[in-house]
Amino acid sequence: MIFDYKAHCSGHLSALEGNSRVAMFPENFITEAAALGGRLRKTAGGIAVVEPVFETPAALRDLPPLEEQPAIKQVLERIAWAPAEQIPLLQANGPYSALAPLVPPALFYRWLAKNPDDILAALDRITAGLHAYSTAAFVKGARILSLADPFAGLAVLGEERYRAFAARPLAKLLKTLSAADFPGRVIHLCPRSSLCLERCGLLKSKPLSATGKGKSYTELLASLETREILILGHQCIHTREANRLVVLSFTDERRGF
Repeated sequence: MIFDYKAHCSGHLSALEGNSRVAMFPENFITEAAALGGRLRKTAGGIAVVEPVFETPAALRDLPPLEEQPAIKQVLERIAWAPAEQIPLLQANGPYSALAPLVPPALFYRWLAKNPDDILAALDRITAGLHAYSTAAFVKGARILSLADPFAGLAVLGEERYRAFAARPLAKLLKTLSAADFPGRVIHLCPRSSLCLERCGLLKSKPLSATGKGKSYTELLASLETREILILGHQCIHTREANRLVVLSFTDERRGF
């Protein structure tokens, strides 16, 4: 499965500049891995990165509850105190990308082949933690949840492992969140994931009619009115001009959950 992602990621904004209605929390993609025990290190350019900490697959079964960690609670409190005129957006990693930085890459790919039960147990624990984290964010006032899974690559994992270790945990998270009682919330899925989940047969897509020429993608999300939780994808959230929205829904559960 090879996709032209550039067609879905055009005209990027920097940190959602130009849309003061939306406030993004947190400002990085390392919060989950750091909360799960990853060591933080700053690069020469001042960027914070997570260093691996696990060296045995069995240790992954003892991951702490994500939603109970101080770093996660701090994000939730910041959402609760967001200015009334702004719409809080929580950006989070999918289960695979929350786990992958915690293990040296060479070891991680070896464990995927030789210790899949340990990996799947860890992914289940992280998926439950991400569900609790996301629903708590909705309770605190978040209107938009943006999920990305940058460590999960089809070209690296191959289709079988991608389905087992990336697609199914992420689809399970989406399924449980969409069933929650939070009307009017929007879940945005990075096109790198939404396109792959559709190709895997876990999601199907349906474009909405044109919604406003010249608006950024976040402006469209901020103005969207819905009585249910909507899952949207196939478009980068940083797109400068987005003229339509694509709604995602689930296929037959027997095909992948």
